[in-house]
Amino acid sequence: MLGARVAPDGTLIDTSTISSALDDQVGARLAFDGEKYLATWSDRRTKPEQVYYTRVAQDGIPLDPDGRRLLTQDSAAIQLSPVPASNGSGFLVAWLASSAGYVVSAARLGNDGEPLDTTAIQFTQDSVFQWSVALGTDGDNYLVVWSGEVPGNESTAFCCSRLSPDGIILDSVPITIARSLADVAEPAVAYLDGIFLVTWTDWRADGDIYACRIRQDGTVLDSGGFAVCVTSGIQHQPAVAAGNDRFVVCWSEFRDSTFDIYAASVDSSGQVGVKSEVERRSTGGELLHVLSNPARGAVRFAARQSGPIRVFDCRGGLVRVLDGRVWDGRDNSGRLVPAGSYVAVVERASCSFLLLR
Repeated sequence: MLGARVAPDGTLIDTSTISSALDDQVGARLAFDGEKYLATWSDRRTKPEQVYYTRVAQDGIPLDPDGRRLLTQDSAAIQLSPVPASNGSGFLVAWLASSAGYVVSAARLGNDGEPLDTTAIQFTQDSVFQWSVALGTDGDNYLVVWSGEVPGNESTAFCCSRLSPDGIILDSVPITIARSLADVAEPAVAYLDGIFLVTWTDWRADGDIYACRIRQDGTVLDSGGFAVCVTSGIQHQPAVAAGNDRFVVCWSEFRDSTFDIYAASVDSSGQVGVKSEVERRSTGGELLHVLSNPARGAVRFAARQSGPIRVFDCRGGLVRVLDGRVWDGRDNSGRLVPAGSYVAVVERASCSFLLLR
């Protein structure tokens, strides 16, 4: 795993090796506490997969060479998709931990990288599946946001809870942001002037970008969310950042057989500005793409090539041949396949993804 420093004018300064450990390190994310960075990732040097991290100085030098395993994890269970945030006085890392389902867990770290919790803070029940998590902070408390199943219900939901700097969950009952019979996934969070803006991919139609404003006290201002972009075609993988007086939301949009990047501004009242195209590539991005990774339930693909998609398990065995671009998680004989890593192939393109149950 590598890191790079970039000057304000966009010039690449240098690169450095953060981890050269054996096997895969994937899903790198960064947070900054005002003095140093914290990089987190999913690391496969251990079996099962675990969360690792390192502090990185402003000169790009890793302070924990090859990374440190997060000690509050269960070493016997899969831990994946970590995201960090900092309120300036420390860090919080949240991730998905395998149990009877996939639960949202978190742990605090001091600015020196030492764990502040002896056991993981758990936000969701063991019996349900969560498949994406995001973090935001107002400089004091954290907002932990996740998408997943609703206990005892067939719908899916976006929920959140606030966490104090001393590790106390401030909302014993998670706050529901949006609920849908379709999947809601890929959350992102930013904060500005008393308001958190949470954005996500919503599959109530063909893949759209929605958002919701939440006050510091946990009050949801836009129950169910409001549309940022619902134009024809697939919009997914949103990112959000706060500026001086408004938020900017970016996302990947699939149209004309290519992936392009679009953006829209959102002010504190929830007013969406004009959508603009940030980048268009004539060659059109990736040849084969999983629209939500990790995936749960139906796995949706976007491909520039025509022809069937073939799904293989991690041992190279053929699992399913698809006529369309959606896989229901069953093999060619109609049986549900187990959770795990799979590879999709179409013509000369391939991509790997994680299927959750």
